[in-house]
Amino acid sequence: MILFILAYDEKDERLGHFFKMCAIDAKSSLMPEKHNIALEIPSQKLTELYMDMQLSAYNDNHFIFLAYSHGNENNLLSPESYLSVSSNLKSFKNTLFYTFSCSTGLNLGSKLIENGCIAFVGYKVEACIVTRSETIFMDCANFGLKQFMAGQTISIALKKMKERHTEWIDETYKKYPLVASTLRRNRDGLVLLGNNMLVIDQFI
Repeated sequence: MILFILAYDEKDERLGHFFKMCAIDAKSSLMPEKHNIALEIPSQKLTELYMDMQLSAYNDNHFIFLAYSHGNENNLLSPESYLSVSSNLKSFKNTLFYTFSCSTGLNLGSKLIENGCIAFVGYKVEACIVTRSETIFMDCANFGLKQFMAGQTISIALKKMKERHTEWIDETYKKYPLVASTLRRNRDGLVLLGNNMLVIDQFI
């Protein structure tokens, strides 16, 4: 059984609906016979103390960590930091860390890798959405995860994720230029750190 830990800030005033959409979409992609959400962490539990207490139980496990919330180069935020470069990052040893959050690929991702995280997928820019087109942005945000779950290496999954962004850019740039330009910024800000040959079977 492949373990997932899912964190999302559904109560955020600006993007809570989108974060929840992404979390629901990720959960709907799981197969009960293969995948198990070992821990689900919604807004009211997104604190550094709760994370540290709960994740310590999984220190010896391989798992996939999904996070949908605000962030910056050093933190995941909800609205205060619930994970930072000064947290006990060894709890993420042997994990894939996959996040839609601003700028965490600049520093937090590297610190996770230094502490034993196998691979990190996130953004080195401010990851943005256009709210009237949430479904498009959700599709792009989770596309790499779904490709990885389908058996692609994490590097190929990221490549296909970028290609998915490009497909939507080509489809929207004439009628919705703001959507296209935002997707282009997100695509170009995607970053993969760690083992680019990671495959999901390593989590069984």
